[in-house]
Order: sequence, then structure tokens, then C-alpha cells
Amino acid sequence: MIFTLTFKTPDVIDQAYDQVNYDPQTQCDCEDICVDCSRLIEQAEDNKNEISSFSKKFVEYGECITIEFDSDLGTATVLPVKRR
Repeated sequence: MIFTLTFKTPDVIDQAYDQVNYDPQTQCDCEDICVDCSRLIEQAEDNKNEISSFSKKFVEYGECITIEFDSDLGTATVLPVKRR
């Protein structure tokens, strides 16, 4: 049997970003923003943009995700937004 469920989790993308984001000040011993901190800040922003771009394929409105379950195969597949 195949069935789908849509889950609504407000702020799920922000939460995902927070899990992979890091505070540049914890990675550098400087007192002010230095060259290394600037690179870390730039990398953090790139990570956020990558998460946002990728997740838009699967997460609608930044909070809704649909999963297709197949009990015969024992699988669960996240459906791209376009397939819904």
C-alpha cells in the first residue's frame, strides 16, 4: 500500500540551518572580526544559501514536507514540491 503524509513544521529550514551553522567567534581567538572570522562568516552565509536553495525542492513555504510511504517495499520517500 502506498500513502502520503504532509507534515507542517514551522521554521524547519531555520532550525536546519541552526544545526549546521557555527559562530565564527567560537572558531577564532581574535577579539574583533579578523580575516579568518570574515572567511568563516562568508562560509556560514554560503551554507545558509545552499540549505535554502536545496530545501526548496522538497520543502514548501519553508515548513511543509510530503513523504510517500510504501508499506510493501518498506520505503519512505520525500516528494519534490513539483510532484504534489
